[in-house]
Amino acid sequence: MNVSVFRYDPSEDSTPSFEMNEVPHRERMTVLEVLKYIYDNDTPIAFRYSYSIKACDSSAIKMNQKPVLTCKGKAQPVMTLEPLRVLPVVKDLVIDFDVYTEQRAKSRSFVEHLQGPPPLFPKNPLSTIPTLIPSSSAVKTSARKGLTCVLGK
Repeated sequence: MNVSVFRYDPSEDSTPSFEMNEVPHRERMTVLEVLKYIYDNDTPIAFRYSYSIKACDSSAIKMNQKPVLTCKGKAQPVMTLEPLRVLPVVKDLVIDFDVYTEQRAKSRSFVEHLQGPPPLFPKNPLSTIPTLIPSSSAVKTSARKGLTCVLGK
């Protein structure tokens, strides 16, 4: 496989670049396996993965201009891998989630029941689902900004 990987260390590089890597193809190979191969066999590269602690969303990158999770994205014969551009780059494929976390913490969305606590055995189970009730358009805007998906969708 031909894999072009985004390389950039803001503390050392004036501009980003792309580095070409040859990776042997295996059936059902994920993007994460490709990155691990490059890291172990070619050149150390900064990327994030946390699938073992159920934080797979932190591994989001762009593959051929589309957002993917490295642990789930299927490798392709020709790939360009780069960080999501919605947040600042820390190094290579690692982005700064602090901006997202701060915005999410400022979000004031909340959930409340419209008619008191739900009955123990409701006739209509759907009637007990909580409803999102923003109290003003400012709260709606704050909630929308804070809950915007990091994948840029």
